[in-house]
Amino acid sequence: MAKHVPFNIFQRLVRTWDRTHPYNAVQALRLDRSNVAPVECWQSAWPLALADLKLGRAVITANGYHHDTSTPPPPVQVRGSEIGFVPQIIHELNQPFDDEFPFRSFVQIEGDVLNVAIVYQHWAADSVSIRMLLQRWFERAMNPAAQPPLFTPSLATGGYWHHFGPDRLPWTLDSAFAELCRSFTRFRRVRRLRNAGGVDHATGFLIKPAAAGLVTPLRQYAHDRGLTIHDLFSAAALIQCDRHLPHRLSSARRDLALGTIVDLRPLHADALRDKLGLFLGFTNVIVRPTDLADFDRLLKVIHAQNQRHKDRHNAAAGMLWLTASLIAARFLPSEKAYRFYRKHMPLAGGISNVNLASSWAAMHYPQTVRQYVRVSPTGPMIPVAFTPTTLGDDLHLAMTYRQSLISDQTAHRMADGFLNHLRQLIGDTAH
Repeated sequence: MAKHVPFNIFQRLVRTWDRTHPYNAVQALRLDRSNVAPVECWQSAWPLALADLKLGRAVITANGYHHDTSTPPPPVQVRGSEIGFVPQIIHELNQPFDDEFPFRSFVQIEGDVLNVAIVYQHWAADSVSIRMLLQRWFERAMNPAAQPPLFTPSLATGGYWHHFGPDRLPWTLDSAFAELCRSFTRFRRVRRLRNAGGVDHATGFLIKPAAAGLVTPLRQYAHDRGLTIHDLFSAAALIQCDRHLPHRLSSARRDLALGTIVDLRPLHADALRDKLGLFLGFTNVIVRPTDLADFDRLLKVIHAQNQRHKDRHNAAAGMLWLTASLIAARFLPSEKAYRFYRKHMPLAGGISNVNLASSWAAMHYPQTVRQYVRVSPTGPMIPVAFTPTTLGDDLHLAMTYRQSLISDQTAHRMADGFLNHLRQLIGDTAH
């Protein structure tokens, strides 16, 4: 029988968000049709890939879950090209899971491209876990006779305290509590968004490619200034949020906050390298109007805060914030909990930045894998999520956004502005 796994603190919190609106995420491969197996192979490979990783119907109790592989999973859905990749993603983000399988899949032919996608309830897996599943699906489809690997990933059984607590990492409860109080104090000066009214949490999605030749000079630009490319992405995102979001400005609330989604696995790499589950953390940067008016100053302020978070392991210590949020979610109805989060942590946006240079997908880029697409949910606090993904020379920006707050036209302007700003940093090198 499959081992029963307790929910970790983040899984518990995400499951409360799921009750108000689907907290779904997506990862997809856009493949060269001339180099990949036909659709039928992907259909037959899907249940084999799930079985290889011992994933199936989620049997849930009050405190945890296990995967039951005895029930066949829902079949791969074949979507027509008339729907379009972006509209299909939008549909999947807003479509609840109507069964106990936390994963569903679709394939779609668009001209010379085959889109292969996994949609998942985010409580069941993080991005790393889905990359493992997507890799196995790819291998099974491309080589139907392939045997299961000798060693396969398994569900992680330890919670956040076990993997990232102060017994393992150099942070203390006192310092974490002080950081939590400091964060809430600073958020009292952060501008809020205008209330769109109603309870419309519908999510939009778009994807934009960066200019060819942008990645290498952008990395050099950051290196020459002692920055990270994530600092540059964060600055570009904050500028767009400042320009385009419907803020409620007041004399006491002029600052702007951006959340960063952090992969915590490297903090306990030996234990989590081949484990399936959800191991994400959050940090944030807060900037003032004077910072936004001076780009060099903005970069320095962002970098200093990001470095502070790294040095103090604030992403891991943020489990205290997760605990406080879970308590709020338990004592408030779902919609009031959403408003509570937006009031006390009014983030203008969030960012999830991943470089897939060392991933399995890089071995098949660009001949077979033309693009690797990651799609992040927005959740209760984030009206817009910026998801830049780098694979080889390909950098693209995926964006999800709350449609009740941001129109499709505004979202496109924000994405274009984000990428154009990065291009302007390096002049005419990109084209």
